[in-house]
Amino acid sequence: MALLVVWSHSFALHLGGEEREWVYRLTNGTVTAGTIGVMTFFVISGFLISQSWERSKGAAAYFGKRVRRIYPGYMAATAICAFIVVPLFSTNSHIGLVTAAKTLAHNLLLQNYFPASDAFASNPFPGAINGSLWSIPIEFWCYIMLAVLGVASLAANGRLLIAATAVMMMVLLGLELAGTVPHGGWAGELLIWLQIMPSFLLGMIVYAYRKHLPRTRAILLSLVAAAMIACWVNVPLAALIVAPALAYATFYVAFSDCINLHHVAKNGDFSYGTYLYAFPIQQIVQAELGNSIDLGSFILLSLGLSLLAGIASWHLVEKHFMRRRRKLSQPAVTVPARTRR
Repeated sequence: MALLVVWSHSFALHLGGEEREWVYRLTNGTVTAGTIGVMTFFVISGFLISQSWERSKGAAAYFGKRVRRIYPGYMAATAICAFIVVPLFSTNSHIGLVTAAKTLAHNLLLQNYFPASDAFASNPFPGAINGSLWSIPIEFWCYIMLAVLGVASLAANGRLLIAATAVMMMVLLGLELAGTVPHGGWAGELLIWLQIMPSFLLGMIVYAYRKHLPRTRAILLSLVAAAMIACWVNVPLAALIVAPALAYATFYVAFSDCINLHHVAKNGDFSYGTYLYAFPIQQIVQAELGNSIDLGSFILLSLGLSLLAGIASWHLVEKHFMRRRRKLSQPAVTVPARTRR
């Protein structure tokens, strides 16, 4: 999923837009590969963070785990962007003690702050240092929301979660149909929440009903077909179908009897670091090589360098803040029921 985001951003950062991106064209402009990647992040997060809350001894232990997972990689990445990338690729940036302190303070609050500069002035997106970080504060707010529900003993209330998801999706559909989709300001921020939060809630819903949800190829194909048809018939309506279809597909694959992904991260979880560093890496490649390379070469270079950065981030930073998990007598998750039809 992290590499899907890299793929999608390659079109924007090299060509100036994502209109030629394959998933964008396949879905009639409804979503991009990057959108699917981010939505899947939140679906998986809703599932796994629900499990984390259930297994935590209290709110303090829960937030301790969340901070150790999010902050070290994030703070390292934002510091590298602010204190190395910005000075190297701008002509008017001066990083003094006050600026450095301000940068660190803002980013401790997950504000994605970087010193003002003219970095990457000749790129299609000048001044954009790390455009992928917008999802990180939303992710942490989702953690807070889940904790509030957990304290109120509502985190596993499937009916409440379904109702909340439905309300959010209907509000988003109403805005789309009315042509009143806000851009910028607090209303624009609210729109982003309406677009992303349902994916996190769907992950929570799957966790709440994990012992009862059937996994069938018929349901999977029906949801995917319905989502594709909606993308071409009514783009606003597609928003109601794409997220559930993607959530179902995610867990269908995750618990597949044919695709063994259970040990894919045994050597480390490189996805977070790949996501954190991909955007500035792509901006650097564009600034250095520009139009001297074609789109295919830009994509391959971006994918390779971003994955290497993710591996380095895990081994040099992230894994040192992760507590060694105790061996459990039972499986980590209960696999959703397999139903053959």
